[in-house]
Amino acid sequence: MAGYAQIVFGFPLKECFDYAIPSVLEKELKIGKRVYVPFRKKKIVGYCIGKSRESKSAYTKEIISVLDKEPLFSKKFLHFLKWLGEKYFASWGEMLLLATPAYLRKPLKTPAREEEAFAKVDLEINLSSPAQEIIKSREEGKNNFFIFDDYFQKKRLGLYQELCLWMLGEGKDVLVIVPEIYLAEELLKSLREKIPARKILLYHSGLKEK
Repeated sequence: MAGYAQIVFGFPLKECFDYAIPSVLEKELKIGKRVYVPFRKKKIVGYCIGKSRESKSAYTKEIISVLDKEPLFSKKFLHFLKWLGEKYFASWGEMLLLATPAYLRKPLKTPAREEEAFAKVDLEINLSSPAQEIIKSREEGKNNFFIFDDYFQKKRLGLYQELCLWMLGEGKDVLVIVPEIYLAEELLKSLREKIPARKILLYHSGLKEK
């Protein structure tokens, strides 16, 4: 075990609860993040508001998974919400729930731990000659530009797909920038034929705020 986390929940309970932090989640768990934990006979979402080396409880359950890449709340904002709850006779957890964006409050299906959910996926790669040429240039440390003016859109998207698959197979991340929203949507559709949707993030000005 890697110590204990103090967890509060979005209902009217004043006290916080100690949960054991599994070693695999030690680096990932930070104050201000949401966690998925067993509570009584259910599994629910809670908020980490503190960490300690020892627990005040004789028996503690383990955290199942950490739900956020980055903390939702800074320590300063956490203390503000605690003060606000005391002022208006609400629990700390209730105030955290109210401050959580609405789209993050939806009920969760039982998630796997992150190292399982985002485990490496074997990707089938059949590289074309242009893709091989680009990869060879990169491996040789050359900073070249490649122009394929005779590539129609579908063929061009296929080339992007090949290169993304190769990079992911090398354990790298990929950023693809396109000039139009409709091209981004087309590229997304192409990539999802081979790459798990959870590994792709699409961002453009036409998306909703969440």
